[in-house]
Amino acid sequence: MLWLNFGLVVLLGAAIWQLRQQWQSAQAHQAQVLQKKVPPPAVPAPLAAVKPSPVTAAGYSEIAEKMLFSKDRNPTIILPPVEVKPPKPMPPLPLLYGVMGLPSGPVALLSEAPGKGSKGYRKGETVGEFKISDLTTKQITLQWEDKTITKDINDMIDRSNGPSATAAATAASVAPAAAPASVTNVAPPSGKMGTPGVQMTADIRACQPGDTTPNGAVVDGMRKISTATPFGNVCHWETIK
Repeated sequence: MLWLNFGLVVLLGAAIWQLRQQWQSAQAHQAQVLQKKVPPPAVPAPLAAVKPSPVTAAGYSEIAEKMLFSKDRNPTIILPPVEVKPPKPMPPLPLLYGVMGLPSGPVALLSEAPGKGSKGYRKGETVGEFKISDLTTKQITLQWEDKTITKDINDMIDRSNGPSATAAATAASVAPAAAPASVTNVAPPSGKMGTPGVQMTADIRACQPGDTTPNGAVVDGMRKISTATPFGNVCHWETIK
């Protein structure tokens, strides 16, 4: 038992000696660290001061666009969509019954619409909404607003009104007839035969259907001029000047 106590005392003394050695070593390390001089870090050169940019009105655009007192917080004005109207449709072309080549220039027998009366028109005159910008015995050019329509006489002639339209259509290729040298005064037959018919221009009137008055006859101050064509005789009455 004695030896056991002696052993314990020896162990206790060894432990105390070990702890003292460690404590002395820590104190020495601490003293070494505290005594060591650390060199101060190099101080970098001061940076040059950045000059602030000048204040401009454009810099506040975002503030203006997001203004609290605006309902939509956006100054952009949104306009309502513009109503695009469809283009105005072009009206039907006037009805053409024929073109007469006269010494004073060609005259076209036109009607504004079916059922309306026909009369003669010259270049520059207006038929309904159309203006005759050019007229020959072969072609007619009509102007409607910014559109120009050119048609051949034979293609545009209306042949749906029976013999009267067909007879008028033959005047499209007829050269103007020369007035006869002599004037014959003939009394008009009974009824409307031999009298001038539809007023074509201020000085020209068409012949009545079945008119058998001889060429050169004068009735009511107008002279009858008749021209033979492959389609038959084509005539009209002109005011004597």
